[in-house]
Amino acid sequence: MIHIYHNSNISHSTKEKVNKACEAQFKDLPDFVDDYLKNTDSTSELIQKFFQNKQYTSMVWCGTGGSFLSAQIISDILGPQSSKKIFFLENLDAYKVETTLSHIDKDKTLFVFASKSGRTADVLILKNLIEKRITKLSEQSLVLTQSSSSPLRTWAEEHNSYIIELPENICGRFSCFTAIGLLALNFYEPNQLKSWKRGAQWALDHKNITAELCEFYLQSLYDEKWISVFWIYSSIFKKWGDWAQQLWAESLAKNTDGAKRVSTPIAALGSLDQHSLLQQFSDGYPDKSYSFFTFNYPKEINKNLQVTGLGVEFAEVLKVQGQSTYAALEGQPKIMLEVDFQDIAALSALFMSYQMVVCVMADLLNVYPFDQPGVEKSKSIARTKLGF
Repeated sequence: MIHIYHNSNISHSTKEKVNKACEAQFKDLPDFVDDYLKNTDSTSELIQKFFQNKQYTSMVWCGTGGSFLSAQIISDILGPQSSKKIFFLENLDAYKVETTLSHIDKDKTLFVFASKSGRTADVLILKNLIEKRITKLSEQSLVLTQSSSSPLRTWAEEHNSYIIELPENICGRFSCFTAIGLLALNFYEPNQLKSWKRGAQWALDHKNITAELCEFYLQSLYDEKWISVFWIYSSIFKKWGDWAQQLWAESLAKNTDGAKRVSTPIAALGSLDQHSLLQQFSDGYPDKSYSFFTFNYPKEINKNLQVTGLGVEFAEVLKVQGQSTYAALEGQPKIMLEVDFQDIAALSALFMSYQMVVCVMADLLNVYPFDQPGVEKSKSIARTKLGF
């Protein structure tokens, strides 16, 4: 499902450190994952129960960061094949909010308010705004939040809105297998749940992928490569790059005693960024490492995409461009991940693999990966300025 190629020089000491960290992180993994995947089944049942006898054709998703990214990635992959549509309001952008609310079929739209803490200002502001536009909002809303008391949960309980709880021990950027990801999956293709779990299990069964990636990233830090580029050669996986960027930055960049310096992540997109960033990467200061992601699409994709004069099929062009950029960055630390994308399992395998990578890297860097104090400070300042 995921194949790795690289020619980087990994030192023996780096391999030993990664091996030790992997052993520590994987020791309690089976029990945790068993509970994690069981929660996937029970959460999907709740979601499917909610959708029974409802004819929603669209969804307006109010959430930001980890409370929307995994859902948007699933939507980018499954949405084009469906008559249903999810509109994401991840920023308080007046133009996008107004045009979205003005052009939806309000009677057939579900409004999702996703905030683990239940206190995210963006979500609460949108809820208050939409409540003035939708007469029976509580009857057309679904709230994703944790069990503890919060303004969002209080509103949902007072108005008898349907609530699906998010686990308190799993922060937003690790929420791909909670209701955040599962709601989008069940909205489009509830029959793909088995494939979703299969991909996650594949990653758990191939921990060597996690170890190999961690060796590459740790060695790049030892070699003082302070920018980590995640170069995604697929438009439908673009938001996965944004998620990886958030996962890396929020989990590993911590100003704590004993913490080691970590790189700044940058998500790049296919041939588009060959025409914007590649010059910098090629001839600029060599302080970067590169993770390339190319994708093998299902063969039927090519049936109606016939182009003459190419040495490969159309679906292979973007992959060849990725391989060419990889080859062009001579002498720089780089790794290639080739993903067999036949169904949604490939996405869940990527999600699970990189969640494990970041947990192992956190152990190696001596940081706690499940908080984000720098983000909370910004939120606090914004609430004060907004008087919210």
